Amino acid sequence: MGTIFVNSDAWNFWVDNDLEGLSRDGVIDAIRRDVAFYASRGGVGAILYNMNFQRSFYPTKVGTPFWKDLSFAEDGSLLLRGKPLSDKWREGNGGDGGFSRMFRASRHVWDVAPDFMALRYAICHEAGVGMWHSMRMDDIHHSYLGCEWLPQHADIWLDRKDLVRAWYRHTWRGEWRDNALDYGKRDVFDYHVAMMREYVLDYESDGIELDWMRSVPVFAPGFDEANAPILTQFMRETRRACAEAEAKWGHPLRVGVRVPASAHEAFAMGMDVAAWAREGLVDLVAPSCRDTMTEQDCDMPIWRVLCPSPIIIAPDLDYAVSSDHLARFVLGFDAGIDAGFASGWYHDGADTMYAYNHFPRHALEDHQGFPDEFAWLGDRDEVARRPRRHVFTGHRPCGEGTCFHSPYPDFVWSKCCNGGVRINCGEMTAGRKAHVVVGTCAPAALDILVNTAPCNPMPPDAPLPARLPKARYGAEPHWLQAEIPSGVLHDGWNNIEFFNRGDKDLSAADFAWLEVDVGQA
Repeated sequence: MGTIFVNSDAWNFWVDNDLEGLSRDGVIDAIRRDVAFYASRGGVGAILYNMNFQRSFYPTKVGTPFWKDLSFAEDGSLLLRGKPLSDKWREGNGGDGGFSRMFRASRHVWDVAPDFMALRYAICHEAGVGMWHSMRMDDIHHSYLGCEWLPQHADIWLDRKDLVRAWYRHTWRGEWRDNALDYGKRDVFDYHVAMMREYVLDYESDGIELDWMRSVPVFAPGFDEANAPILTQFMRETRRACAEAEAKWGHPLRVGVRVPASAHEAFAMGMDVAAWAREGLVDLVAPSCRDTMTEQDCDMPIWRVLCPSPIIIAPDLDYAVSSDHLARFVLGFDAGIDAGFASGWYHDGADTMYAYNHFPRHALEDHQGFPDEFAWLGDRDEVARRPRRHVFTGHRPCGEGTCFHSPYPDFVWSKCCNGGVRINCGEMTAGRKAHVVVGTCAPAALDILVNTAPCNPMPPDAPLPARLPKARYGAEPHWLQAEIPSGVLHDGWNNIEFFNRGDKDLSAADFAWLEVDVGQA
């Protein structure tokens, strides 16, 4: 049985715990509770703690501490450099989005527990798990017009717009990623190298993950592949710093990366992961979706060739899932969905799993089976035996020039069947009871075939899965289900076809959801 990696981001610890006013012993108890949430069930090998978005939740000497230049107005509202947060931001976030709480909590914790990072490291080891740093390499949340003055943003971003990759595009509804810092600029490169070194040399850990997915792209438009040697040099600097840290702390440090799920897109972003692997610069590769929408196709066979053992490949299980490329219909993760993705990825060559956005606050939401799944996600056979939901997913591109595309056939003409789609149905699948669930934007008359075999329509009143996606806009889906005949479904990738018996042509946009549900082994 293997162990998984879990990422804990910069927001959740400071928002989800009542930290203000705690004594040092109270802070220690809060750290213990946080570590126990991930580690107490077993199965977790390391927690990757993120302590920066742009600003840092530690007293950085390189970047901008979260609490720098923050104050309160007479009415109690939060100010950054004396400027208030925008009304637009306040209206959309019910106040200040938790920034005031994070300000008070982080400043207080470091006052009463200046050894906070050492405490967290020691408590992780007491619990039998490793503690890694997770460094966000270019986080650019909430950078659209009217939201520049948020304590999200570091001084380098506020003061040096000449370092932003495409500031000339900045409009009131501009893409956040247009406003990321450009690693092609030497000042940006040096700034982040210094921060990386601060992480590993000032605060003991078992490794550092460079989260290149927060956010991509990291170069000015047109310079991604051309600047690939810059990121490779950054990886060399990281390995060199970790060697220094190993001498200081007296134990090994490993290096991980979050990169696009698509190997092609990783290279298109300037991430020459194959070179990183050849030079021994990376120990863990986490192929990851853009934003939070988990994708079934993580190019596992390609990553396995590019990153041979002993490099660990751990694909990203994220917060939500959608079956259409525009994410009109979205469902948060649950144990069955995570098991479905994990079993498919194990089938294709993954070593273990990487859980992102699986935070304590989500345990209070309707995510069935979470967080007990930490105990079994690293056990390939246990994952395979469990009931699973294999959700068909679209793809959201990570960079420019890689088109959004629908995963469904462009058209399913009336009285026709125009091709199929593929779903990875994991392992130990053959012979198990399974059925298909389809959601369409309007009522549709469909026959469903799996691996060329017609499936048996289920009655309209047959129970649907307990949790189904909700429409982010527009009407809710119309549902139909079909039983897959015994002996038809097999391990790995299976083909689902739609025969349109209706009088109206269907387009890709008419499909809202698709999954294959596999029963307990």
